[in-house]
Amino acid sequence: MTDVKRCPTPNKDGSQCAVPGDLLIEAEDGLHYCWNHLPGEDAAEARELARSKGGRRSIRKAPRYLERDELSLLETPEHAMHWARTIALGAATGRLTAAACNAALKAVDAFLRGLDAVDIEKRLAKLEQRAAEREQEREQAATRKHHATPEYLTRQTKEKL
Repeated sequence: MTDVKRCPTPNKDGSQCAVPGDLLIEAEDGLHYCWNHLPGEDAAEARELARSKGGRRSIRKAPRYLERDELSLLETPEHAMHWARTIALGAATGRLTAAACNAALKAVDAFLRGLDAVDIEKRLAKLEQRAAEREQEREQAATRKHHATPEYLTRQTKEKL
């Protein structure tokens, strides 16, 4: 029968520690402990350091966003530039996740494309109105010319003078 290594320290609830034998660490007293139960000041410091790093890691994974008051209204191209600058700063400093930056910049891009489309529609409507006015003026000029008295009827001949 083979001797199965087990961590000798019980869990907080009193149950046997179930860490597999191949993950146990031999301590100075010759016994094998799991990393969480390993005795000694060095082991305690290592566990505390790992906990603090783990906390930082989970903070990094937590969603990070900008506060509403950090962004202006999004109504003009200048506002869009402010948004893009703020988002870039948030990305560069780590205040925003890459996913949040991408989503926000896509929204700014969609806003600018929409603004361009509205501007083009307005300019096109003005051009169409001008073209219609000029066509109407041409038609009126052609109608006046058609109904005008021919020049040969209004022209005075040298004989009559």
